[in-house]
Amino acid sequence: MIKKKYLFIIPARKGSTRIKNKNIKYINNKPLIYWTLKNLYNFKKKYEIIISTNDQKIKKIAKNLKFEVPFLRPKKLATKSSKIIHTIKHAIRYYEKKEIYFENICLLQVTSPLRNSEDIKKCIKIFEKNNSDSLITVFDLFKTYKKKLFYMKYKNKIKTHYNKIKNKLYVMNGPAILITKTNCIMKNKLYGKNISYYEMPYYRSFDINVYEDLKICEVLNEG
Repeated sequence: MIKKKYLFIIPARKGSTRIKNKNIKYINNKPLIYWTLKNLYNFKKKYEIIISTNDQKIKKIAKNLKFEVPFLRPKKLATKSSKIIHTIKHAIRYYEKKEIYFENICLLQVTSPLRNSEDIKKCIKIFEKNNSDSLITVFDLFKTYKKKLFYMKYKNKIKTHYNKIKNKLYVMNGPAILITKTNCIMKNKLYGKNISYYEMPYYRSFDINVYEDLKICEVLNEG
């Protein structure tokens, strides 16, 4: 039996509801999945990193970039209604059959191309320092929208609403990075009770869902 600290999983299924073959759409002349993988080269010697996909094209791209695709994801786990937790559990069980056990899972969504290697390093550091069950990445809502006056929907109109919240209010950005204990996943929970966070700036918190997001990330990535 072999015990390891982290399994990095990059889920990248074929197809997409709103953007066809989203994970291999190009941003600045590189497929979308490239921008996640390029920030992981410095982690390869220390951690197990895999791409979970059902797509031979994605597998080929990953292999060309020297990343492991140890299996093709079953069709039932690669539909638009498939839950990410089942994809993670599938990868965990694949390794358990080889008697390899991971303490923690680090999930990196391909749809967050503006995250960088420093973000990942800092997330791991916070996760371990706080002895967390889970960690998510967020951005500060009121730092992004520096307004004290908001508008709330009331029937078919809107009414003014003054922000009286003194504490920071965070929004999860995907998350771009999710770290969670394996035992949480095996209990069908993405997050444990003790959840830490890592704040990312809004301009790097884009989660690509529509074509406009691709264009915005392309411009931001140039900068």
